[in-house]
Amino acid sequence: MIHPMSRRRFLALSAAGVGAGFGVISVSSCGSDSSSGSSNSLPIASPDKPVTLPITSDNEPIAADQASEAGPLRIANYSDFVAPELLDKFASETGATVEVSTFTDDIEALSKIASGALDVDLLLSTAVDTLPKYVATGLVQPLQKSYLTNYDNLWTSVQDPFYDKGGQYTVPYTVFSTGIGFRNDLVAAPLEGDAGWDALWDGQYNGATGLLDSYREAIGLGLQHAGIDDINTQSKDDIDAAVAELKKMFAATNPRVDILGYQSIPEGTTAVNQLWSGDILLALGYLPDGTTAEQLGYWQPPIAKRVINNDAMSIMRKAKNPVLAHQFINFMLDPENAAINQAYIGYQSTLNGFEAETLIEAGTIPTNLANALVTKDDFAQGLRILALPLAADKLWQDAWSALNTGA
Repeated sequence: MIHPMSRRRFLALSAAGVGAGFGVISVSSCGSDSSSGSSNSLPIASPDKPVTLPITSDNEPIAADQASEAGPLRIANYSDFVAPELLDKFASETGATVEVSTFTDDIEALSKIASGALDVDLLLSTAVDTLPKYVATGLVQPLQKSYLTNYDNLWTSVQDPFYDKGGQYTVPYTVFSTGIGFRNDLVAAPLEGDAGWDALWDGQYNGATGLLDSYREAIGLGLQHAGIDDINTQSKDDIDAAVAELKKMFAATNPRVDILGYQSIPEGTTAVNQLWSGDILLALGYLPDGTTAEQLGYWQPPIAKRVINNDAMSIMRKAKNPVLAHQFINFMLDPENAAINQAYIGYQSTLNGFEAETLIEAGTIPTNLANALVTKDDFAQGLRILALPLAADKLWQDAWSALNTGA
């Protein structure tokens, strides 16, 4: 039996403003290094076709040199995806308290922000493939860089991202790959070679596997297992082939479908779990008594097939505290604060000093999990999840909804 999708999750997929609900928005399928496009029509970016997102006359950066608002600063974020210590520290430094509202995935975040159910100043974890929808619908405001005095602490390679040339709307938050986390002591043999993901289809792990509750990641895995490496395909035949692979997985191993692998792998509830790389590092904090870091493992495919992404911080157009939101972004770009945050959330910062080689040399990451770090070369070469035209995005979402609900 497939682990069921919650009713709330199903309704979010059905009503989210990224499919039929945003049908009036045209997101074109051709990218270019230009600012062409209107408020409801944007080109789709890719590494070889970067896009400068438009800034419209009715949505310009806030003025420089303004006094900070009193707050509270309201943030939308994944659960446990910012160190509480930093929220207290920011409040101590600014006098403004911080309130965090959480969401379960990027679809829910976009849907609730668009509807006003999430009335926040700052989205701390913006999926960059959803950014065109936020910009096209006027949900985010362009940044006033004069407040971001720590901006140059970022890796040079992320200061001018292909999806937002010039970083006009976003500041990178974390970087991660997608792979398979596992418990060494609960698998027949450590996952190795080019096809470690086969373990998710291996019947000996029936009831002990997990799949990310992310329509892009899960269907992307199905595509690659079917031999299709275009993880941004717009072909219904390709998506059908991916779903067919996932149905075989569900029949063979009955995976949990959630984003809690960082808990279930260390606890041994799952032995093999599709994970983001940051989750296997976060799992170190969930090891039960009597287990050690050496019992954790992380597998990822060769770089030509490896999905690598980053998320980003963005400020809402209707932010009541835009100066404070800029100040928080700048606060997160301080290396001392980034170190506190990475130690808590597991995910790798994109600041200078947080390169994979530096972290390994410093001994902050167990050697058996060093492959969960993303090198700058990997970041440049990996496969990226890109925005999709609305019709194609709806194909993906409809396929994922049907798969999870058994339709």
